[in-house]
Amino acid sequence: MKTFYFNSGVKPFNTNFEMQISKGNKFINGELHHPFNVPDNVPDGSVLYCLTDSAVELYGNYDCFIVAEVLGGNMSSKYAVFYK
Repeated sequence: MKTFYFNSGVKPFNTNFEMQISKGNKFINGELHHPFNVPDNVPDGSVLYCLTDSAVELYGNYDCFIVAEVLGGNMSSKYAVFYK
């Protein structure tokens, strides 16, 4: 399983810093990032395109995307879509 981070764009002064850290979120380059886990078959360095609940129907037939099931973390979406 691999962990990626979704950049929420939230700044530290707009949220409770300690609460976010206790939930497993990270501040990277001054913005709040939420972790999510995907299978190991997603290549290192893949770039997140979107998180969604209907990725297979929308993106599964395109060769330029990798559709991976979200296996846990702090995101509620079922799928992560990455650029190949």
